[in-house]
Amino acid sequence: MIPFKKILAIFAILKETKNIRHLRWMKRFLKRVRTEVIEVLGNSCPAQVTSGYERLSAAVQTEDEVYLVMQKSGLTASIKEWDEKRDNTFMGIRTMLDALRRIGTDEQKAAAARVLERIGHHKVNTDERYEDETEKLDQLIQDLQHGSLAEDVALLGLTAQVAQLKEENDQTEHYLELRQNDRAEQTPRAMQQVRNATDDAYELMVTLLNAYAVTAYVNGQSPYDTCIDRVNSDIKYFSEHVFNRPAGSDEDEDENEDENENQGGGSGDTPGGDTPGGDTPGGDTPGGGDDPSNPSNPTEPGDNGGGNGGGNYDDDNGME
Repeated sequence: MIPFKKILAIFAILKETKNIRHLRWMKRFLKRVRTEVIEVLGNSCPAQVTSGYERLSAAVQTEDEVYLVMQKSGLTASIKEWDEKRDNTFMGIRTMLDALRRIGTDEQKAAAARVLERIGHHKVNTDERYEDETEKLDQLIQDLQHGSLAEDVALLGLTAQVAQLKEENDQTEHYLELRQNDRAEQTPRAMQQVRNATDDAYELMVTLLNAYAVTAYVNGQSPYDTCIDRVNSDIKYFSEHVFNRPAGSDEDEDENEDENENQGGGSGDTPGGDTPGGDTPGGDTPGGGDDPSNPSNPTEPGDNGGGNGGGNYDDDNGME
């Protein structure tokens, strides 16, 4: 029996995988087809293969655009603005309390110590997730405005500053809620629709490559064998190290992974055009990376947590 080469079937896996992983695979596959088939065969490339590639490229471009809409929100700038304001107010209150504990009257020193102790109890961290900081500040402000420490705050002359902190924290929470509602309404259905279109185009492309690997088989090989080998190597790598990653392990995958490959071409495939240096979704980082055929490289560099200019970790990296 002739050992025709064939791309492994991962259609079921692609249906279930997260959005970012689905998009990354499609971009990787596009690069393989372009560099190992379209460019190698040139004018002799069958029209069906060229047409299938163009269809998949257009589908992936659309999927990429929808995913970017999911990643970013126009409300994020407002969240960052109010977060910076509340952080500055909170740190200003802390500075004033530290000063009064050192140089105030005896009553002020005692009051400042009590308020600082309560702040420490709530463990407010201006570098943590927006939602976590918002909740901790809300509980702290309740203590300072309505609890046993309200008199201490008044004695220290900080009533207005605490009220300001409440307003800024409330505004941050308001915009966080708006962004979440916006996400919930806008894109999950659209993302599923474009993914379905990409999957259909991908399945057709795989079918075409497998078929032409048979019809073009001469003297023990076909011009599609190299592409099929490298796609299958990629499938092995993605199956072991990407598709099956634990939930939450790529929450902060903002598509800055470096996937330097020692197989295949040099320039990458971004849907609708080429970018130098590789085919990682959303861009590349220079330097070495992982060989998808080498199981000794189980992780991909560049998986770093997302944040904003104010220091907080913000999970505004899309619904995956």
